[in-house]
Amino acid sequence: MGTFLLTGVGSSGVLGLSPFVTEGLSEAVFLRFSLGIGQSPQTLMRMTWAAGRIDTCLSVPGNYAERNGLRLDLCGGIDAGFTYIASGTLPEAPQDGQTLPYVDLGPSVDLRGDIGARAAVTLRGVLGINVARGQFLDATNTRVDSPIGSARVELNFSWRL
Repeated sequence: MGTFLLTGVGSSGVLGLSPFVTEGLSEAVFLRFSLGIGQSPQTLMRMTWAAGRIDTCLSVPGNYAERNGLRLDLCGGIDAGFTYIASGTLPEAPQDGQTLPYVDLGPSVDLRGDIGARAAVTLRGVLGINVARGQFLDATNTRVDSPIGSARVELNFSWRL
């Protein structure tokens, strides 16, 4: 389970939760599947973001005993989902709700620290290029382009089953 802060979506940042699972393909290569859902913290232009992500990762373990140290994971993946910009009654809020597609390609890097044999804490950074850039109308009915890139920072806690 993880928490994240995402920028480059609509007009502001998004805070949320991201459950994930991993599946090993070999000793050094694994797949990482995750879901993310979050909302913007501001009240004027409320946004909800949701997406699924799949990464292919290469594990670069440190010079430690297995499951007792640090590990660097280098990944590449794709996010697919949507951003919903809610309507509102305040003068700064858009008059109509709008849904924008979200398809993002890019790398990610994980720095994982083991906590005993079964648990770990991971700091993760994700960069992406938005290949499905949409436009939305702000409160003044001005057309605004979605940002071309995004950045996400995650703090994850995981355990081995």
